[in-house]
Amino acid sequence: MRSAFALVLGVSCLATLTACEHEVTYKVGGPGKSTPVRYQINSAETIEVGKVALPWHKTFRVRSLGSLRVDATHFGGEPAWCEIWIDGRRCDREASGTWCACYDGIGTPNN
Repeated sequence: MRSAFALVLGVSCLATLTACEHEVTYKVGGPGKSTPVRYQINSAETIEVGKVALPWHKTFRVRSLGSLRVDATHFGGEPAWCEIWIDGRRCDREASGTWCACYDGIGTPNN
């Protein structure tokens, strides 16, 4: 039933007895040259990336889709945007956003 649940959410998963593995990509961009970024994977500790050149992205694999979050701070008065992609599909996007989040593969209401 685990794979059926994942398919309902629009996230592909093979029907096997092993746990699914998902590819997650955090993306941050904007008109500025750089912005501070931090992120969380499944409610674990916050990873402070620091100030990064734009555009920026981070791709990783997870076995379960819990709580995914990326924060992109406004820097120098220019708004940054952020996106979260799961298995090639966009889960959340904030166009002027301070943060993006997906919970169990479902984005926030503004995505």
